[in-house]
Amino acid sequence: MRRLLTMIFLVSYYIASSQISPDFVRVVSDTLGYDSLRQVLYPSGQLFFQVPYKNGKVNGWYEQYHENGAIAYKQFRINDTIVDGYYVYNSQNGTVSEKGYFKNGHQVGKWYNYYSSGEPSYLVYYNKKGIPVKRMKWISERNKWKRTRVIF
Repeated sequence: MRRLLTMIFLVSYYIASSQISPDFVRVVSDTLGYDSLRQVLYPSGQLFFQVPYKNGKVNGWYEQYHENGAIAYKQFRINDTIVDGYYVYNSQNGTVSEKGYFKNGHQVGKWYNYYSSGEPSYLVYYNKKGIPVKRMKWISERNKWKRTRVIF
């Protein structure tokens, strides 16, 4: 949930900071059984993200892209809620940046974070309420995880 809120904040910040005008937002009506499909574009015209709506709520695949066209991530949502399951966020070069599981709309269990090189960075454990309870840093010289303080 925190990741979702962070992403919403970042998207809002990006839109505000890059001064995306209404020219960069398009809404396609009555498409694929949805009420509408909202698409936000980068100033270059490349697709930034798209959200399908049905009955006024996000229903379907929420998709976000990097400016180079590479997919950042996809989440399946029903009535504005993230469906339980596996989540992967990709960096611009296509390597996995973060991965883990959602359950009841929360991050749960082990969530792995990676550098753009693909090397592990951090491992965060979330409880069933989505609260981080343990954080580990990858020590490549020793080829093992080391516990660090949980600060969020």
